[in-house]
Amino acid sequence: MTRRVAAIDLGSNTVRLLVADVDSTGAWKEVARDRRITRLGEGLHAAGAVTPAAIRRTAAALGEYGEKARRLGADEIAVVGTSAVREAANRAEIVDAIREAAGLSVEVIDGEEEARRMWLGVRSEVAPPPGITAVVVDIGGGSTEWIAGGDEVSSLVSLPVGVVRLSEQFPVRRALSSEECERLKDVALEAASRAAAVVRPDPPVQVIGTAGTPTTLAALDMGLEIYDRARVSGYRMSPGRVERWFERLAGMDASARLELPGLEAGREDLIVPGAALLWATLSVYRGESVVVSDGGLLEGILIHRFALEGGLCGRRAGV
Repeated sequence: MTRRVAAIDLGSNTVRLLVADVDSTGAWKEVARDRRITRLGEGLHAAGAVTPAAIRRTAAALGEYGEKARRLGADEIAVVGTSAVREAANRAEIVDAIREAAGLSVEVIDGEEEARRMWLGVRSEVAPPPGITAVVVDIGGGSTEWIAGGDEVSSLVSLPVGVVRLSEQFPVRRALSSEECERLKDVALEAASRAAAVVRPDPPVQVIGTAGTPTTLAALDMGLEIYDRARVSGYRMSPGRVERWFERLAGMDASARLELPGLEAGREDLIVPGAALLWATLSVYRGESVVVSDGGLLEGILIHRFALEGGLCGRRAGV
């Protein structure tokens, strides 16, 4: 028997939807997906609370996604909130607005659980060969997770540093000066070094990047006019290539970045601190390249809720 279900990742920057069919073994097959940048975490770093405008945007997106999932036949929808929701002083207001707009409840998870579910999603998309330890970095809007392991998770850490937070600390809508670029790289290196003090994998190591920063950099590097997740997942970039993209993007203003094929509207400022964090991770872990994964937390939410909780396999059908 197959059932149709849906997962929604309520991130600090982006809301993402995945509708899938899950069979009796727990294998799942994608039916539809969508994403929208709502910047739920806007203003959170400065004020400690999410703005009313960000709540309205996000609740409206959840309303549309809930309706879409039900229209496609999903009989259950799992919604998970991450950094912006768990840290906001007005968390209850966010949850209530989503319940009113979409009729959906939100499960708010901590950073470690976010990392574990992200790991499930990444391994459904890409995995290192035997004998190689993966270090997965999930660069989010409000937090970044680093997680290491082979067949199983060996260590993980979640730090409250993300692209929305950094975009509020650095003037990334304009071109950065060389001094500002160096300060941003220093902040990113400090965060990656803190992570490496906890997440200490046995070599050899393969860095895997998930979420909007690495997928956008891959699309930029390939010059994709239309995003193609099949081409993006598994794409490799060297540390030097990531650093060159950081320098190029940091040297442009937001409007000029939007003219580049492969850059999604809404990421024109966030891609700069994101590229700094990815470069810093490669530098600290001495990675020869980053392997990009289009799969991540969203897929992990689906696998965790609709497969693993029932003791089922959770694999992507056909993989």
